[in-house]
Amino acid sequence: MTEYRCIVADPPWLERGGGQCKRGADRHYPLMDRKQIRSAMLESGFPPNRGGCHAWMWVTDTFLRDGLWLLETLGFRYVRTLVWVKMSRLDDTTGTWAGNNRPKLGDLCRSVLQIGLGQYLRGSHELCLFGTMGNAMVPEPANRLPSVIFAERGKHSEKPDEAFKVFEQVSPGPRVEFFARSRRDGWGSWGNEVG
Repeated sequence: MTEYRCIVADPPWLERGGGQCKRGADRHYPLMDRKQIRSAMLESGFPPNRGGCHAWMWVTDTFLRDGLWLLETLGFRYVRTLVWVKMSRLDDTTGTWAGNNRPKLGDLCRSVLQIGLGQYLRGSHELCLFGTMGNAMVPEPANRLPSVIFAERGKHSEKPDEAFKVFEQVSPGPRVEFFARSRRDGWGSWGNEVG
């Protein structure tokens, strides 16, 4: 059995909501509480390389504490958070502004952010917790990337290729994705949406 040195997980957190219009994750796939997620990962053969392994765990703000708990109970030490700023799909990204017609940066950012759900603040980002286990490899300075990515939002729960580029540059292989929705070249995949 392969002992993975990079584990990515996009758990089906118990994210219900969206009011009567059912915009929560429960509209798209079966959900699990944090203990069920942990059990499913362990029962899948969850084979981290205990000598050194990186973990990347996707969470929404609502499930930040659950994500930190899950990382810890799987044997990882939380290190840092990668933030995905969700951008709207743009038809024309080549526009330029001249003189006084240039918009203020805040207005420009708000015009391209993908606005999500929220009662107090509407979410325009998603978090990916990064943790290490054992004597995990530290990337060379040239491979130490910013903690923020800007990428368009795709289908529900689909993660951007830009995130996987970060994972591959920072974390050594072999790599596996838990709760995967599709297969990725060079990666192991585990989840009920992959064949």
